[in-house]
Amino acid sequence: SSIQFRNNLLFDTIKEQLETHAWNPDLLEVEITEGLLLDDSPEVNTYIDEISNCGVRLSVDDFGTGFSALSYLKNYPVNTVKIDRSFIMDLPGDKENAVLVQAIIAMAQGLRLEVIAEGVETAEQWQYLRSLNCDFVQGYFFGKPMPRAEFEEFLVAQIEKPIQAQS
Repeated sequence: SSIQFRNNLLFDTIKEQLETHAWNPDLLEVEITEGLLLDDSPEVNTYIDEISNCGVRLSVDDFGTGFSALSYLKNYPVNTVKIDRSFIMDLPGDKENAVLVQAIIAMAQGLRLEVIAEGVETAEQWQYLRSLNCDFVQGYFFGKPMPRAEFEEFLVAQIEKPIQAQS
């Protein structure tokens, strides 16, 4: 949340955990909302820089739902853009959303950012996003939130028969 992000302890906690456990910081990604990115306060800018400088990746969640100041994608050390599910849910039938999604993917990839489409619920949506070379997708089509034990079983099943092979 933006409250957690503004908390002075957030960066210290991230840095401490990375050092304590000798984790690769590139494997951790902190999500910030588009609204927080647009905040442009010195405090937010400092935290974004500190997190990025220690090697942690940054993703912009709910992209497209705010005012989408595109220059922020170029000026901040963002690695990933997450397209909000509101643009995905009526694909590919909603032609206006299809054009917007195609443009977001092309723009983000032109800036060398990874793209994640949120809220994928049908094979048709997944195939459409694949045709646009969307880097990653997430949503109920692949799995709903589940308890740890169920998730572990799900992972084992995917190793044996990946989702890609099912469609």
